[in-house]
Amino acid sequence: MQVDVIERREDLSRLKDDWERVYGADPEGQFFLSWIWISNWLQQARFPWVVLAARKGEDGPFVAFLPLQLRTELDKKRGLYNTIRMGASYFAVYTGFLCLPENEAEALPAFASRIQETLNWTQLHLDDLFASERRRKLFLDAFATDGFVAEKIVRRRHVTSLGEDIDHDVYIYVDLPDSWEAYLDSRLGPRTRRDVRYFLRKTDTADDFRITVADPSTIEHALNAFVRFWTAQWEARSPAYARSMLANCRDMLPPCFQAGRLFVPVLWQGDAPIGVHVAFIDREKRSLVCFLVGRDTSVRKPPPGFVLHAFSIRWAIENGFRTYDLGTGDFSYKYSFGSEERLVEGVRVLTKNGTNLGGRLDRRSLPAALSWTRRLLSEGRFDLAATGCKQVLAAAPDNAEAEALLRQVETAAAKRALELRREGKLAEAAQACRQILEVDPGHADARRLLKELEAEQQRRVPAGLIEAKGFHQRGQTSEAENAYRAILKADPNHVEAAYLLGVVFLQQRKFESAERQIGRAIGLQPNIAAAHYNRGLALMYLNRREEALASFNSAIKLRPDYDLAITQRDNIVRASEASRLPG
Repeated sequence: MQVDVIERREDLSRLKDDWERVYGADPEGQFFLSWIWISNWLQQARFPWVVLAARKGEDGPFVAFLPLQLRTELDKKRGLYNTIRMGASYFAVYTGFLCLPENEAEALPAFASRIQETLNWTQLHLDDLFASERRRKLFLDAFATDGFVAEKIVRRRHVTSLGEDIDHDVYIYVDLPDSWEAYLDSRLGPRTRRDVRYFLRKTDTADDFRITVADPSTIEHALNAFVRFWTAQWEARSPAYARSMLANCRDMLPPCFQAGRLFVPVLWQGDAPIGVHVAFIDREKRSLVCFLVGRDTSVRKPPPGFVLHAFSIRWAIENGFRTYDLGTGDFSYKYSFGSEERLVEGVRVLTKNGTNLGGRLDRRSLPAALSWTRRLLSEGRFDLAATGCKQVLAAAPDNAEAEALLRQVETAAAKRALELRREGKLAEAAQACRQILEVDPGHADARRLLKELEAEQQRRVPAGLIEAKGFHQRGQTSEAENAYRAILKADPNHVEAAYLLGVVFLQQRKFESAERQIGRAIGLQPNIAAAHYNRGLALMYLNRREEALASFNSAIKLRPDYDLAITQRDNIVRASEASRLPG
């Protein structure tokens, strides 16, 4: 099975006929994998994307597609890394694989292999994955190796103002019968049936209330009303969420309407709209997908959301649809429509060592990485900015912008080091010098200033630390522990006391405490090779070998001739290789 990697818009456009053929034949296809949705999403994307396209042989027709997007994120300890998300996440209701059923056994493992071989990433997010257990297994089994770990994506808890604890792994839908009357009689309870008849009769007579369906002459007005309602309902509660949703709506809804894929009924009271329903029309799968409802929250009767759902279900039945999809979340109101549940769980695949495959950023993400680096430089986070520049240069050694930014980091860090020294902040000034030396090990001014600062810090060593070290050197670990704790109580950010307290815990065989305490010290000063080494020892005793390996590697990166760390690293690697040999 050949898998092509499509990453240019002009190449994407050539897939249209094959995409629509596969979509029509795939029983697991759903609207958010349709050509109209994916092509528009990727055409307007502000981030790197790829589409994996599988076919039999070099000239064979395509039989499967997997749209993906590549994001760049920041880890405060390790720098920049890449994540892969499914196409159209997190705006689409569902994601998934598009595949001819007879080819899935070959295509899905081939997709997984291509993701491992071609893309550089730390995390693969399979959110809202609408796929059979068979397809999940075919894909995920390819990651069941020592280098990866898979975990369920746990959604953030959502408790409504009415006290409902919503499970967003539960998706709600209605199986639609052949007639409206059959639906009323077989799906609804007596009270809901009465309310549906009453409210729709009220809107059908067009007295005080009426419902219109947006057409080309009214769609702009309808969507403006929706935006107004949505903003009023959500902006104060979650500004970022509201802005993101509306920005995506502005990009995606007009093309869907122009393609005849958008159903927008509007509920009116007199001449004022009081509710707008946005749903997607999937004629191939005979499904009407409820997407968003905006309503005037001051109106209680008739309830706008309830009336618009009832109207939309009736319209769907009259137009031959078989499914009315109410999307994510087991909200109680959804069950009043005779609904059923499906479980749609997300899965996250992570590299075990927490770094990008291939040890470098994905080349497609370099513009985003440089944007991150400029931001970090502007915030004075010179160590992370320098790390970002180096990561870009590791992926693209001739990148002139990264080289220039690296010089800017060096200059800014030098200026900051002098300011900190004048302010008497010797530890912070020394850290700035170390950041400069990371960028340019031969920087004479930074090396000279660092020596001066270290000498001045040594002169300012508190008597308590001298006493604590004396206890420690004489093997009086309990007294040393108490002395280090006293220093940290007075100065929680005292790096040396924090680190040496972790060493005491290690000598006392309190391995969990040692790992946590040395980790805190590394957080204060990440460039102490011995700290990474000793944390690695604690992790070894805790049998957390992959994490221990990462710690030893960090120590070696800081001190390439660190023989003790090299020995421990090699022991872990040999033990891992031996465990994979046939017995």
